[in-house]
Amino acid sequence: MTPELQIRPAAQAEIDEIADRLAQASPDIARRFYDRIEETFARLAARPGLGEVFDVAIPALAGLRCTSVNRFKAYLIFYLPRDGGIEVVHVRHGARDNEGLFLREDEGHDEP
Repeated sequence: MTPELQIRPAAQAEIDEIADRLAQASPDIARRFYDRIEETFARLAARPGLGEVFDVAIPALAGLRCTSVNRFKAYLIFYLPRDGGIEVVHVRHGARDNEGLFLREDEGHDEP
């Protein structure tokens, strides 16, 4: 059975924004980013427990995990393990206020 991968619309928009920024420097780097993120998603879907637990106080995000994109370590994938795969919640640069993002979601500004 192929592991299941779900990507939330917010996460897909973040992936595309990152790739757009990378493409400004080099279209080849942006293509490699897409390739590496797909590889990382496949690895996580097959073994959802690989990432580190990222505790947030939002019950709907209980069990949230985080790991970096293969060969693009500055970018983090926030995901939920699901039966048979993962659900990608966000993909963001590690230097951003990632904890603050989940606080805003808890206040109802950005539904998970």
